[in-house]
Amino acid sequence: MTLIFATSIVFAQDSIKDFEPLPANSKKLNIVYPNVYWFNSYKIKIPGYGVAKIKENASDTDAIKKQKITISLTDLKNNVVKLEANSIQEYVYSVKTHYLENDVLRILKTGLEVDTEELMIDSIGLKIIEGKVVTNLENLKNWKLSLVKTKNTTPFSELGNLTFGDRTIKMIQSTLESNQNLNQEGNIYQHALFYELIEDGISLGAMAFHGETGIWLKPDLDTSTKLVLCSTLLLLTNF
Repeated sequence: MTLIFATSIVFAQDSIKDFEPLPANSKKLNIVYPNVYWFNSYKIKIPGYGVAKIKENASDTDAIKKQKITISLTDLKNNVVKLEANSIQEYVYSVKTHYLENDVLRILKTGLEVDTEELMIDSIGLKIIEGKVVTNLENLKNWKLSLVKTKNTTPFSELGNLTFGDRTIKMIQSTLESNQNLNQEGNIYQHALFYELIEDGISLGAMAFHGETGIWLKPDLDTSTKLVLCSTLLLLTNF
């Protein structure tokens, strides 16, 4: 898969606050993370729904960090979705010099000093992610994914989108304030954050992080849309 990263997809400043939230009867899927992570490959279990196999690879240069992630999610009826994405992120470094007095030279009273250099990270740029989501179901075959993640994301800012034909699903970060319908019993951590997916002003699904875990999906979604949403939400919280 050849991906072209372009600054034209940086739309993370747009804010989306006016949308129909997930209803109180949204189905929650629990997330079970592995106790041990083996190298760059691991499984995430979603009891009652399926299993996601995640594989990551990373390469670095002095200033650029590149990552690749593959998520293969299979539900209990053996329907499959495969998400493949690549990211690129720029690091800006500066050189800091330390002057260390050498003990031997000090004893000899030469007054000489030894200097060492250390690379310091001044800033971390945007993480630009491009990819595709493919299901084995004919009605939703191949989605395009474009995403920009920042170090400090403002709630309700648009992070990216999923597109297929005339459909566009937008990705945002949200808070518990917009997801009170999910908290009827008051068990969700009050400072929890969510990644949320919205189509035509209606929330289709959300995944909690920052002190909380779980995926909630709108009740009337078809099988293939559920697979696409779940794999994308796992990408947002694991990449």
